[in-house]
Amino acid sequence: MKHLSQFLYKLLLTILAGIFISISTFPAKVIAFDLRNTPPQYREQARQQEAQLRKPRLGAPRPGAPQPRNCPNTNQPVDFQKNLGLDYIDSDNHVLNATLNVINPDSFTLGDVTFKSSYQATYDGKTAIFQPDPNNQRLALYQTEENKLGTYMPPVLRVSPGDTIKLKLNNNLTGQWTGSAPQDTNFHYHGFNVPATEHADDVLTHIRPGQSDPMDFVIPENHQPGLFWYHPHIHDDSDSQVSSGMSGAIIIKGIEKYYPIINGIPLKPDKPNLVKEIVKDIEQPDDTTIKGILPQLKPSLTERVLLFKDLQLKEQLKTDPPNSYACYTLNGLVNPNITIKPGEVQFWRIGNIGADNYINLSLQKSTGDTSPLYILARDGNIVNPPFLQKEPILLAPGNRVEVLVIGPPSGQKYNLVSTEVLNTDTIPLKKGDPDPKPPSQATFKGNPTVATVSSEGEQVNYDVGALEKYILSQKPQDKLDNLPSIDQLAKMSILPSHQRTFTFTQDFTNPNKAARGGEFYINDNIYDENQFDTVVRLGDIEEWTLVNATPVHHAFHIHQLDFLVTEVNGKSQLTSNYAQGYQDVIDLPPCATAKDNNDSCDPNTETKTVVRIPFTNKIIAAKFDGNQDYNLDTENSIYKNGQFVGGQFVYHCHLLYHEDHGMMQNILVLPPLPRPFILPE
Repeated sequence: MKHLSQFLYKLLLTILAGIFISISTFPAKVIAFDLRNTPPQYREQARQQEAQLRKPRLGAPRPGAPQPRNCPNTNQPVDFQKNLGLDYIDSDNHVLNATLNVINPDSFTLGDVTFKSSYQATYDGKTAIFQPDPNNQRLALYQTEENKLGTYMPPVLRVSPGDTIKLKLNNNLTGQWTGSAPQDTNFHYHGFNVPATEHADDVLTHIRPGQSDPMDFVIPENHQPGLFWYHPHIHDDSDSQVSSGMSGAIIIKGIEKYYPIINGIPLKPDKPNLVKEIVKDIEQPDDTTIKGILPQLKPSLTERVLLFKDLQLKEQLKTDPPNSYACYTLNGLVNPNITIKPGEVQFWRIGNIGADNYINLSLQKSTGDTSPLYILARDGNIVNPPFLQKEPILLAPGNRVEVLVIGPPSGQKYNLVSTEVLNTDTIPLKKGDPDPKPPSQATFKGNPTVATVSSEGEQVNYDVGALEKYILSQKPQDKLDNLPSIDQLAKMSILPSHQRTFTFTQDFTNPNKAARGGEFYINDNIYDENQFDTVVRLGDIEEWTLVNATPVHHAFHIHQLDFLVTEVNGKSQLTSNYAQGYQDVIDLPPCATAKDNNDSCDPNTETKTVVRIPFTNKIIAAKFDGNQDYNLDTENSIYKNGQFVGGQFVYHCHLLYHEDHGMMQNILVLPPLPRPFILPE
């Protein structure tokens, strides 16, 4: 009895010591409790069915893998050039009102190709099945008032800083797997610097079938303008829902405030006295009259929105298993035609809003040379100054880029192509060379065309001298105050306690895990919705080293924030066109030594990408209930009844198949100074 008492006493001391160490040192897994408070009844049933049905899909295709020959030839509608086939919903009187229903449609249409019962379509003598996931599940699409059947390309939402978004999401799903319960869903505003709160950008919430989420929040007045996007972010089902077509663009207006060139470039008049000729019949032309004439001399640039998705198809063949492949679609069409006048400058907003495939874009002339693209913004963040990009622009899933394009000579056509990286984009220059090539310097092959750019109409001549020099001389006319400047962030000394390493790994070797499609890890942990893996404080500047220890690409993304890429494999990126300015998604190149997706990596060739993340924007840290107001200008914006409300959100691989299979973690933001705080509910 005495020995038992001593044992229990020692055991109690050990437990208490462990608790004390855990609390005092704030390890990665400091808090473990159910973030969602979700009853598991039917979700467990769905997980069991998924484990039986899911087939391995080993990583993602190489960036820019060639367009398969048997993609549908989707003829574009006659009015395609007006908005490139996209519908828009604009805010009115500073409020955007919209309703999106999530439905399981019986069929859907891409151009003039209709996928009917069982999502089969016949074209060019072939029959293919739309298969957003190896589970052969039912399709899920957004339905709007204008499109009752559901649409593969939902509307573009267009708002301004300071606007209120009132968007109601209705989950009308009836079932995804045969005999299983329907899926939950939710809604993520990718790239938005807004609170991760209920009825705003809370991806840890579940909207169950038959339920609605009446989202209602304000876009901060100082929010950066640019191209953003929306999509479901329900863990386990993000990949299948986005692959189905559940993703669309959001434009926050105001980029012309920073780059007035978008408002127009002065035209060279055909006649020296054009203004006098226009007003000669007006007896007393005043300033208002002259101002009305100016748009004829300096018209605003034509804006194009180009949204790429990977369309997962499966051939109807006698072979088992059938051949599966992905087609690149641009605004829901395969290889559409985009028109531009000879010499005209257009403003293109380009986004990869698909689930798993990379796009590696360049504008190619008939000679095989590339036509330059002039980058103004990446991931909704202004770059300074604009820079000329002749090499392909690598867009991982989630990446966006906003560029100026100059039209080809009259009668000529350019091809917008996604070029394939040879093998991987980290092949050493020679054996033992630790310096893999970044995507912008890699060797490419293949020219899969994703769009044709046709020169039509009269020649446009600008009165600015050398046009390229004029474009590159532009300087942002304003600056954002919600983030440190690039120079400030790059020169900061980072405390050792704010330097972290995150290693991305995978496991296909275990037969049980391989049967579920493999598992993907960050720091050897599979995603657990019931714990926080990283804890920071508001105001911290963190430096994260992201290690890819796998033979496939990953794409790092963090919610609510933007980051600066400072190094890739020891080389500074601060002056590189490959990673300039703030971003919210970055490609993590694979290791150089693995032969295939199942091979292991030599630790000496694991790739390392270093990013700096400022946790300085108050609005991203706060979590309020649905009735709590926030104010950017007061301390009360991050406190509720005198207590801080911990912000919670996620970071993950944006290849959504990887994220669904474990490559995601939770982060908790604590108050800037030690003081009482409330754990998020």
